[in-house]
Amino acid sequence: MTKKLRCLIRAARSFSKDESGVLVIFSLFLFVIMLLVGGLSVDFLRVEDQRTKMQATLDRAILAAADLDEKRPAKEVVEDYFDRAGLKDYLKDVKVYPDITGRSVTAEASFDLDTFFLRLAGVNSLAVSTNGAAREHIEKSEISLVLDISGSMRFDDRMGDLKPAAKNFVEQVLKPDVADLVSISIIPYAGQTNPGRTMFDYLGGIRRDAVVTTNHFPMISPNILNVVTYFDTNADGKMDRSVTINYFPASGATNFISNDLDVFFGQLVTFMGTKVPAVAGKTVIGAQIKTTAYVTKYYAVANNTNGETADTKPSGTPTNSTLSFNDFVYKPILSVPSSCIEIGGDEFTSTGLPGKGSYEQVPHFMNWSIDKPTMDWGWCPEDDTAIMYAQSDIATLQTYGHLDFYPLPAERAGFSGLKCA
Repeated sequence: MTKKLRCLIRAARSFSKDESGVLVIFSLFLFVIMLLVGGLSVDFLRVEDQRTKMQATLDRAILAAADLDEKRPAKEVVEDYFDRAGLKDYLKDVKVYPDITGRSVTAEASFDLDTFFLRLAGVNSLAVSTNGAAREHIEKSEISLVLDISGSMRFDDRMGDLKPAAKNFVEQVLKPDVADLVSISIIPYAGQTNPGRTMFDYLGGIRRDAVVTTNHFPMISPNILNVVTYFDTNADGKMDRSVTINYFPASGATNFISNDLDVFFGQLVTFMGTKVPAVAGKTVIGAQIKTTAYVTKYYAVANNTNGETADTKPSGTPTNSTLSFNDFVYKPILSVPSSCIEIGGDEFTSTGLPGKGSYEQVPHFMNWSIDKPTMDWGWCPEDDTAIMYAQSDIATLQTYGHLDFYPLPAERAGFSGLKCA
């Protein structure tokens, strides 16, 4: 074996046993792994930073869009927020769900973020995505359905279109899942709006010929000779003043009105108040009627519990005044089956109810024969088409007044009310 060969063999044996520099290779592998892990952290931190920014924008946008006071369309509001944040291209979807109690808005946004370090591992991009939903609702809603029932509704079958539209609205709004959260008030109007008898009295409405509104007196036979009306002027429940009216005309006379005192008693009491100021506006306790057959009977007015049946006259000797029927001027008034009040312009300067006071009753009349096929209530809707307040029962709303969404009960079948020509 030559000298060179022996040296080569010794060198090979020495190299195979030499361990110096072995960590260099391991360090290189470790460095690459550390580089990937560090790069992974950097890229994921970038993803999270962008996601947080986009999520914050999305949250603000949908909250603003769901705000019930916001006038702009909800989708437009969300798009505007993303546009101002420089993220408009990342907005993928916006959905708006309005309902009777509020509004819900959902949105999604996403994009692919290019990586710096993960591309060394073959990952060129990471997905950044966000989504969210916002809702604002009113716990309980009150809806007013205002219906035009005036004479102009006779044209083009408008009344025929109004009824099914109103019925459909009620059905759509009062769904079972919100029945306890939503109520509907129906407000029909012609020349006026009828607030109803209860509200009429609450606001201080003054009915025409309204001192007596029930049946207190029977039909007198043969005729009325005189009437003594008893008043309580100091609110102690006792009669302390009286007014006697003599010279009642017999039936057939020029100024004869009726032998049923109920027909004109209200105007008669007003007449007494103009002639005897002490009884004006005071409580009527009752009235004593003497007939031409000289039969005298007393009938209670205040606290009357037995209708036109005669009562026992309270004891006492009130101060009396005497008047003549010949000075009384009766103004015939048609029956007024409505409760509209005459509200002055100054009442419209605030959003609240009219103040309690004294309001004249709006006349009820129907003068246009051409409107007969459409309406029968005149300038002021009748009491059965007065405002219906805060109702949440579908059946009650659909059978309301003359709207007759369903057929009228048999006892009302002859009273046509609101109908299609």
